[in-house]
Amino acid sequence: MGVYFYASLLSSIFFNLFDTYGTIKYIVLAIDSEKLLMPVTKSAKKAARQAVSRTERNKGLNTKVKTFMKKVMVLSKENPAEAEKTLPLAFSVIDMARKNHLLHGNNADRKKSLLARTVAMATATKKK
Repeated sequence: MGVYFYASLLSSIFFNLFDTYGTIKYIVLAIDSEKLLMPVTKSAKKAARQAVSRTERNKGLNTKVKTFMKKVMVLSKENPAEAEKTLPLAFSVIDMARKNHLLHGNNADRKKSLLARTVAMATATKKK
């Protein structure tokens, strides 16, 4: 009963564990209530390797986008003139993430718009 219940629970939670032919692609391990998918088939193993390398490759640029976003937001409150100088650098980092498909186009535009509005409001209040 216990094995059947566990198997039926897993099959209801992870419906894409099997490929179209019904062969197992992943084995599910539950460690400390954290579910890990262990690849079984050759294609699943390759996909797991690719995911790790892509995540590692994209981590730097994702961090850079977040850093520049935060830097411009903080500078707009403290020093709007410096924020205006940093804004083109932030735009170029966001555009690079967009070009590398790390950000959707609309998401990149929304981030750039937010930064531009924040800096514009900060410089307008500073001039008054």
